[in-house]
Amino acid sequence: MSGNSKLATLVGGGAAMLAGAFYTLWGLGLIPLKPHRYDAPPWVAVCAGVVFVAGGLAATFTTLPGATSRRAINALAFVVVLGFAVIAGWIAIGSHHAVSSSFMLFGRKGGDIGGRIMFGLGAIICALMAALIVRRAIHAPTSSKT
Repeated sequence: MSGNSKLATLVGGGAAMLAGAFYTLWGLGLIPLKPHRYDAPPWVAVCAGVVFVAGGLAATFTTLPGATSRRAINALAFVVVLGFAVIAGWIAIGSHHAVSSSFMLFGRKGGDIGGRIMFGLGAIICALMAALIVRRAIHAPTSSKT
């Protein structure tokens, strides 16, 4: 990785971690902002913040060599896709707000139910990706060198 590319990766990863830290702290109530009428519950903000922090950390770890950094990236990827699954699942099932009013499915407007179905499918796909990450980690060859 060239110097400019590594710097850009570190800056982007750091920006993602800062944004994630903000949403995590806001969701935990440590940053006092007045919630809006359509805001998600605080735990969703915490989950989104953790996803950003994990993604930023994974990006910064790509600048490091070695098996340990690869294992850390895999663990952080698991956190990211599981976080996506949780958020999409909440939108599909738990949200009481309208998901979409102009969703197009097979050339027809699907309304709220169509949007919920798509978010539910996205949640299932992300959960399957998380399961594949775990399976790969379990069946990964181990070596005595790190």
